[in-house]
Order: sequence, then structure tokens, then C-alpha cells
Amino acid sequence: MNRLVGAPVLAHASATPALAPLPLLLLVVMGAVAAVATLVARQSAVTQGSGLFLPSVPAQVAGHGWSLRWIGQALGLAGAAALVMTAALGAPAPAARMTHLALSDLWAWVAVLSLLFGPVWRLVNPLRPLAAALLRVSGDPAGETVRALPATLGWWPAAAGLLATGWVALVLPGRPIALLSLLAVLLLAHLGGVAVFGDRWLDRGDPIEAYSAMLGALAPIGRGAGGTLHVGSPRHRLATLPDVPGTAALVSALVAWYATDAIVETEAWHASVFPAGTWGLSRTLVLLACAAVVGMLAAWATGRHGLTPALLPIAAGWALGHHLAPLAPALGLVGLAAGHLFAIVVAHDRAVLRYGAQAPAALLEFRALVVVLLVAGLTLRFGGL
Repeated sequence: MNRLVGAPVLAHASATPALAPLPLLLLVVMGAVAAVATLVARQSAVTQGSGLFLPSVPAQVAGHGWSLRWIGQALGLAGAAALVMTAALGAPAPAARMTHLALSDLWAWVAVLSLLFGPVWRLVNPLRPLAAALLRVSGDPAGETVRALPATLGWWPAAAGLLATGWVALVLPGRPIALLSLLAVLLLAHLGGVAVFGDRWLDRGDPIEAYSAMLGALAPIGRGAGGTLHVGSPRHRLATLPDVPGTAALVSALVAWYATDAIVETEAWHASVFPAGTWGLSRTLVLLACAAVVGMLAAWATGRHGLTPALLPIAAGWALGHHLAPLAPALGLVGLAAGHLFAIVVAHDRAVLRYGAQAPAALLEFRALVVVLLVAGLTLRFGGL
């Protein structure tokens, strides 16, 4: 295989063995996804308030009380300090491992825990105590004089931060100086956002908190109308979730990151010959192209019909496929397919609530999008290219 001379080796990448030759695997998985999703969507209805309410003590513990927040934020600050100190002052090997942890392992754990328990990163986000300290120093600890977040801002800042993080992971892997530079830029941007909009900026601006919130919307643990925690299907929550601007961009940035990571690990990519000095440029162009294509397709398929929140299960599927496939290909395949299956169900629910009997016509573009992304995920991650 031909590679660029001097090209760095990805610290986080590992090839995923193909489970079965395509197109047999592709046809089987797509047929199963389409059949099950259609059956589930047509034979069941969304019901509000379903699920088991948590007992009072576990609910209080999980209810983001002050003690839980303080413990989580203390752990988050300690972890961030250890990461920065090791990356800045540690020996090359520990610094490289810490960089890998920040750009790969951390995102995997956040994905799994958020899918199980909800947006957990909010509890340990080290930016939150820093934001609180900044507001306290400014004389406005309650954030009463800050500006309101523009409704059109949505998740656009987080999408930009997520794409930048993916770029560092793909183009500058294993380089502590790149990680430290990214963290410095994000810190300055977030502190500036907090100074203008208060700590609500982190809800929409911090890429990893937005990532956790996006996947946490699919968690079995949620809150009822009265704020009571309960365990049940997230289906109703997603069917009625507000359409936040920038959702398609956030999902597109995530899919582009993971798709590019899969592309550059294929045998076809490694067998290609690139001009000297274009190793990073080629990856950058692929990342931007993936983000643009997925973003345009997602906007086309969801924007007119209010189906954007149905993209969240697709993001979860790509996250599970990306993080589980190198460890257990079968689990990665199940995660990828399940995410696309649930996306069809959620889109059906939202279309029915909005259009009633006219829902099938509103789902054509979205189903086409699901097919395209599922084919891409299967081919890149499991096709053995």
C-alpha cells in the first residue's frame, strides 16, 4: 500500500473487519431496518407519560442537586487540569496518550453514558465552574444582565466547535500542541460567549456538551411534564422535541468526522498516492466535503417538514458504529442499524403529529436520507474497502 512519506499514524484508528461481503450484508441489514421500522411506526402510537417513575431517593440523587453538581464539577476540573498538565509538561508518550484520551476515548464514554443516563456532561463540564466564576467576578452571579441567546443561534456554535475538534483529531492526531491550541481557542470563545450571554451559552456553544445533550435525548431516563424523573421510551420526547436551529449542522459535523475517519482507514485510501505535503490537506477536504454533503441532504430531507430532531438517532447510530466497531464489529453494526431504524420511527411520529393522514408524503425525502447514510456507514465501516 502506498502512503505519504512521513505521514503520522492515527493514534485512535483501528481497522474494522468486514462481517460479510457487500452487497449481501447491505441488503440484509437495510431490509431488516426498513421492515422493522415500518412495522413499529405503523403498529404503535406515541403515548405521553409512559414509563416507570423513579423512587424519590434515586430521583433526588439523579436530579442534578447541588451536591451532585459540585462533585461532578470538581471531578471535571481535576480531570481537565490533569489533561492540560500532562499534555503540556508530560513526557512524549504520556502526552500522546492524554491527547488520544481527549480526542477519542472521552467522546466514546460520553456517548455511551449519555445514551444511558441523559446529558451527563453538563454535570462534569469544567467550563461551568469557570463560567460561574466569571459571572461572579463581573458582579452578576445570577446572569440577570446578560443578553438573551438569539433564537436563531441554536446549535450552530457547537457544530463549528465539533467540526474543529474533528479536524484536529483527523489532521493533527497524537500532537499535544494541537490539542492544547484547540482547548485554548475553545476556552476563549466560551468565556467570551458567557460574558455576553451568561452560562446559557454553554448549552448551545460547547461542542461536547451539545454532543452529550444530542445523544442524551435518546436516553431511557427523562423528565415528565412536572420535572419528575422516569424511565421509559424516549419516543414521545423525540416526537415533540422542539426543532432547534443548527441541529442538522451539528449532526452533519459528527457524521462528517466519523465518516472521514472511516474513509481514511480504508484500503482504497491507503492504496492511493497523494502528492507530497498534502496529507493533511486531503483529510481536510474530505472532512469539509462530507460535512457539506450531509448538511445539504439533511436540510433538504428535514427542514420543510419539521423532522430535524429525527436526525438525532442517526447521530447516535454513527457514534455507536464508530466507537464499538473496532472493539466488537457485531455491536457496531447493531448500533449503526438501530440508530437508523429509530430515526425512521421518530420521523414517522413527527410527521403524523403534524400532517395526519398526509404523513407518508412528508417522509419520502427523510427515508431517502436514511438509506444514503446507512449505505455509507455500512460500506465505510463494514464493507472492507
